[in-house]
Amino acid sequence: YFRMNDLAVARIALIVSKRNASRAVDRTRVRRLIREAFRREQQRWCGVDCVVRLSNAYSAELQYADDLSKLFQRAP
Repeated sequence: YFRMNDLAVARIALIVSKRNASRAVDRTRVRRLIREAFRREQQRWCGVDCVVRLSNAYSAELQYADDLSKLFQRAP
C-alpha cells in the first residue's frame, strides 16, 4: 500500500507474520530483502509511506528481488 505523507522522506512498514514465514530466520531475511529494495528506490519517493505485507508463504527458493523491484516501481 502507498500513501502520501507531509514529510520530505519516504518511510516503510513491514508486516511478515509467522503464518507466512514460520521461522524467525526467514522473517528476518524477508525484512532485509524488502528494506534493501526500498533503500534503492527511496530517493525518488520523497513524501511517500509504504506498507509491505507478505501475503504468501515464504519460500527460500523464490527470488524476491524482481518482485520487490516491480512493486516499488509502481509507487506514486
